[in-house]
Amino acid sequence: MTREEREKQKSLNRYRDISLEIERMIEERAREYSKACKITPVYTDMPKQTSGDNKLQRAIEKLLEEDQRLAEKITEYLTAKREIEAEIETVEDEQLRCLLRYRYIDHLTWEKIAEEMHYSVQHTYKLHIKALEKIKCDSMRV
Repeated sequence: MTREEREKQKSLNRYRDISLEIERMIEERAREYSKACKITPVYTDMPKQTSGDNKLQRAIEKLLEEDQRLAEKITEYLTAKREIEAEIETVEDEQLRCLLRYRYIDHLTWEKIAEEMHYSVQHTYKLHIKALEKIKCDSMRV
C-alpha cells in the first residue's frame, strides 16, 4: 500500500475515531449525572449557603460543560461523516463504494465484508486497495 493510500485510509478512519470518542464522552457524562443525582441539597430557613448546595451547583455546572463538549464533538462527528461519505462517493464503481461503506461507515471486519460481498477475504483486501486508489485525491484531506 502506498503512502497516499495509507493517508486516504487514515482520513476514512476519522469516522470511527470520532464515533468512539463520542461514546466515551457519553459514558463520562452518564457517570457525572449519576454522581449529581446522589447529591442531596440541604434546605434550611437560615440565609446561608450550605456545602450540599455548593456540591449540587458544581455538579450541575460540570454536567452543562460536558453537554457542551459533547454537542461540539457530535457536530464534528456529523461533519466528518458527511466528508467521508462524499469521499466514498467519488469512487465510480458501485462495488468498490459498497466495500468502502462496509469498512468505514459500518465498521465491518474484513471477514464480514467478504461474506456480505460473496468474496474471499484475500480478494476483499485487493478490492480495498483498488478502492483506495479510485478515491479522488482532491476530495481527501491528505
